[in-house]
Amino acid sequence: MKQWESTRRFLRLAANELRRLAEWAPEIADELQAMARQLDSAADAWPSKPNS
Repeated sequence: MKQWESTRRFLRLAANELRRLAEWAPEIADELQAMARQLDSAADAWPSKPNS
């Protein structure tokens, strides 16, 4: 797996983990969900391939 692909995958995995944490920490769930959405947006914006 190439580095740029790994980065996108990492962002998605981190977002999913934040959502899981939100289930266990309702007092900070809104903040965790917001961070997860930001990571998803970053993954969506990450280029699928680097500029050659």
